Amino acid sequence: MGTSPIARHRLAVALVFSMSIGACATTPSPAPHPETVYTQSGARKGNVESYDKFNAARVFEYSYDDVFEATKTAFFRKGLQIHKADPREGLILASGSLTRREMIGYQIPFTASAKVAVIDRKPTTRLTIHADSYWDIFVGGAVRMNPSAQHLGNELFADIQKILTTY
Repeated sequence: MGTSPIARHRLAVALVFSMSIGACATTPSPAPHPETVYTQSGARKGNVESYDKFNAARVFEYSYDDVFEATKTAFFRKGLQIHKADPREGLILASGSLTRREMIGYQIPFTASAKVAVIDRKPTTRLTIHADSYWDIFVGGAVRMNPSAQHLGNELFADIQKILTTY
């Protein structure tokens, strides 16, 4: 009861392919330290080469302190390591690796910055988020269909809004 040569060949090709994908999926390149990517004001430095960028600002009808704390909480809940959280400057810098559902275990390195600023005396606060992802060519096609930094940035804003509604 042996297997046919074609079946053995297909099995061998499948094993080699799955092993090569596993090797790629478990060894992502690390994200750079956020302080090398973002300025002290939270903006992206000009020499940053990320593959996917997210930049957006939203205004919240909450106090500066509430928005700052909600942003730190949202970064933490996403699994990002916070490298700097300075309430006097309103600056949060973070990095980490997140798994994308369609990548089957591939960890995509990210850096992110958040700048919190008071707009006026009533509790109105502007939050600006910059997010960058650093993925390899191997996963490029899948990420281009649903950009990772865009996905992370929008999820962060949604999470921050959810957190703020509990205050």
